[in-house]
Amino acid sequence: MEVQENHPKHDQKWLFMTEDGPVCLACLIEIFNNEYPLSKKQYCLRRLQDLLNRHKNDVVEVIGKDTRVAIHLTLTLLEFLVIDIDSRVKIIAVDVLVLIICNLKSEEVVSCVLEEISTKTQKMCSYQNSLPLFGLVGNLLENIPPLVEQLVQCHGSYVDYIVKGLNQPDEHVQSSLAFILIHVCCITSADYFKPTTKVCLLYYN
Repeated sequence: MEVQENHPKHDQKWLFMTEDGPVCLACLIEIFNNEYPLSKKQYCLRRLQDLLNRHKNDVVEVIGKDTRVAIHLTLTLLEFLVIDIDSRVKIIAVDVLVLIICNLKSEEVVSCVLEEISTKTQKMCSYQNSLPLFGLVGNLLENIPPLVEQLVQCHGSYVDYIVKGLNQPDEHVQSSLAFILIHVCCITSADYFKPTTKVCLLYYN
């Protein structure tokens, strides 16, 4: 079992059983937060994915009891999407984030995540390197439809950045951005966004 020095202080609610033995969720979170080798953090990410697949409701319930913990964990996991690691690890990170965010159903958590994604993406100034972040946003919009309104109303510069990216030559970038915009196209209350809607529809036609 992966345990840290503080493990004896962790409540039993953080302990979950798996086929590979017990796993302390609190210890996993500590590993993500501290200076450990990236390989160990990647291993713990896979353990977290396994926990969510086996005990999703219980894990989410424990994380959701403290909004600060939930926000800190999701923002920490976002770092897997912007560092230079195997793309397969990034896919796992997106899967874990989607499971946590969508099941937490916390407006505060999702708002913080959107803000962080918007900031990171525009700061990186690289559509190619931002692909995992775009993938996460697309997944969140698909699973949380009301999030589209928030994206348009609160992150206009980010949406404009996505629209501009449709001119990128990389087909993976184009498809990821179009997947986001097609969800935006479905809303009717964002009147200012109608020109972008036309762009998106033209792209798909």
